[in-house]
Amino acid sequence: MASVCNNGAGAFIASGTGFSISNTRMGWTVGYGTEFDLGRNWSAKAEYDYLSFGRDRALASDGTTNMSVKADNISQVKVGLNYRFAPQTVVAKY
Repeated sequence: MASVCNNGAGAFIASGTGFSISNTRMGWTVGYGTEFDLGRNWSAKAEYDYLSFGRDRALASDGTTNMSVKADNISQVKVGLNYRFAPQTVVAKY
């Protein structure tokens, strides 16, 4: 039994068959992020990204099996907590 997977870098790997192919995939992303000051050098951040790299096809080494991978509709959420070691005061000069 062979299984097919995409390693995220555009490489198809069909385990048990000895078949693999690698390529560079182009795509697009859109996202939104924000950061909140928590005081005393601390801040929290959150980000949402939507990625799409389309679909790709490859022909297996047997010459008859077509493999396809769909790498679109990828949602990614990131959250973080930051600490600033050197506080910097912002002073407006008019």
